[in-house]
Amino acid sequence: MKNKLFRAFTVLISLTLMFNVMFPISSSAATKAELEDKIESIETKRKEQEEKLAELRKDATKQAQYVDGLYKQLAVFQQEMDAYQEKINVLNDGLNEINKKIEEKNKEISKIEKKKKAKEAEIKEIKAKLAVRLRATYMAGSGSTLKLLLSADNLASYLTTSEMIRRIADNDDRIVKSLIKTIEVHKKLIKDLDEQKNELEKEQKVLNQKKTEYEEEFRVFQDKQTELTNKYHEAYDILITLDKESQYFRNQIQYLDKEQANIEAQIQAVINASRPSTGGSSGGSSSGGSSSGGSSSGGYTPTLNPSGYINPVADPNRYMSSPYGYRTDPISGERKLHGGMDITCPGAGGRTGPFTKKIVAAKSGTVSFAGWMSGYGNTVMISHSDGFTTLYAHNYSLTVSAGQPVSQGQQISIMGTTGYSTGAHCHFEIRDSYGNKINPAPYI
Repeated sequence: MKNKLFRAFTVLISLTLMFNVMFPISSSAATKAELEDKIESIETKRKEQEEKLAELRKDATKQAQYVDGLYKQLAVFQQEMDAYQEKINVLNDGLNEINKKIEEKNKEISKIEKKKKAKEAEIKEIKAKLAVRLRATYMAGSGSTLKLLLSADNLASYLTTSEMIRRIADNDDRIVKSLIKTIEVHKKLIKDLDEQKNELEKEQKVLNQKKTEYEEEFRVFQDKQTELTNKYHEAYDILITLDKESQYFRNQIQYLDKEQANIEAQIQAVINASRPSTGGSSGGSSSGGSSSGGSSSGGYTPTLNPSGYINPVADPNRYMSSPYGYRTDPISGERKLHGGMDITCPGAGGRTGPFTKKIVAAKSGTVSFAGWMSGYGNTVMISHSDGFTTLYAHNYSLTVSAGQPVSQGQQISIMGTTGYSTGAHCHFEIRDSYGNKINPAPYI
């Protein structure tokens, strides 16, 4: 029976990898409707597999078939997750686009308000000048102009007085016309301001609707992540029961090593893409969620270190569950490099939750990746001005998006156990500008 299970297990992993090779994720941008159709098709297939698995699970004699079905479903599930991630990206791109429009509207409104304020000051100044002239005219009386002309001793004096009176009248006329023109400009600015504010209000309504849609979709996405992680856990539990001396087991480890190599390639690609703009403005494909600010869990405020890094687990009772360095791999039993440090804390949630512990940025920088990364689960990568990149894996959920600037101590995620993980923790890595792993301990 065990040999059958081993053989089935080998076939299963092969099928999983073959599925991923035969049906790669499309790099072309798909519309939300197209992605919804794709998800519906994949979900139908997965539900059919779940029904078959439910029957096999009841019969202990069909364990090999159950394992086969489990890994087939895992492959389909990963396809569904990829499609959901793409859909979340599309929605997030839409949010970013609306936010840009709102930002532009706010800038335009600010410009108009400054112009309006300047015109109001100008109107006030002109009115003050007119008030002085009206007062002078009133004090002089209605016959003052005629008296001035009659008081002239000779023709030259008469002409000079007449020219002076004409110039005063022209100046008064210019002041009045200037006031009228300024008031007209002011009225137009008020009209433009109202129009811009109305457009801003419309954009804000669209944004709120899109946010609601995004939040609903993201909740579904999180549920799918939990479901997929449970499948990972189930696969892990089966894998560790295999005979570690058998060729079957070694074959599975080789496949897992290939999967890890794929993750490494993905991480390296992100680092390479962010390297040209390591001055804190690097970007990446949009994914994940919106920023939640710089708060940390349980009222705990991390001590900032502007010249260095801080511990990413925002809990005063945190501890390191597995250090950086060579260790006995929990699956293969072989000595392998653990390229980061695992940090957890009491109440982290184990395998089942609830997951509430917050992860913060170890150093200010720009999010270069935020999304699902195979066995790393929900992952955040941040590029920093010193050329280094920090990585935070196995998160329950993400609260930042790629391309977003973050400050030291700002929340970026919630600790979890997504992907290949045996319990809730933060797998934390520091990598140099070439992607080499560095021991984080001396830095935090």
